[in-house]
Amino acid sequence: SDEKYDRLEFRQELEFGLTDRLQVGFYFANWRYTKSSSGSISQVRSSSVETIYNLSDPMTSPLGAAVYGEVTLGQEVFEIEAKLLLEKTFGSLVVVSNTVLESEWEHEKWADDKGVFEQTLGLNHQLSPSFLIGVETLLEIEFDDWAETGDPLIYAGPSASYRTEKWWVTTSPIFQLTSEDHEAGLMWRTLVGIPF
Repeated sequence: SDEKYDRLEFRQELEFGLTDRLQVGFYFANWRYTKSSSGSISQVRSSSVETIYNLSDPMTSPLGAAVYGEVTLGQEVFEIEAKLLLEKTFGSLVVVSNTVLESEWEHEKWADDKGVFEQTLGLNHQLSPSFLIGVETLLEIEFDDWAETGDPLIYAGPSASYRTEKWWVTTSPIFQLTSEDHEAGLMWRTLVGIPF
């Protein structure tokens, strides 16, 4: 509800493929810059470790599937996150789904406990080998102390991806379609990757 509130979050990940199916990732410093009517603050909040295990390849199987686990640790945050990642290709169309279940402990001594359920769905159309456009949706529900269910949040917006052999970038601004004033009206995520 603070009209001057903005937050930028930054995560830098180093990811390794250990086998054809298993990869691990390290986020060394998850940090954020927050600006509000009461001032601004920049802080490093946490570090994270993730693993992804590919169950099936979307290029060789009817349905691509992977399981994802992430642990985040910081002075004021501890999170455990699990995801089921699905992908299906129909010619030049790619449909992706991420089902997320997360438990978070925040603030001093990790006193505040909450659960988060998220369901994302994306539809992308490959215009060329390098360029894709599409749409993304997000449904999010929070559970205070894993007991009280919060109001559902729904976001949707366009997405675009460009990739070359040396780097790739994906960007997606999604807008809140519900009317929760205490949540962000716009979330804009941009990912940049450099394979080596």
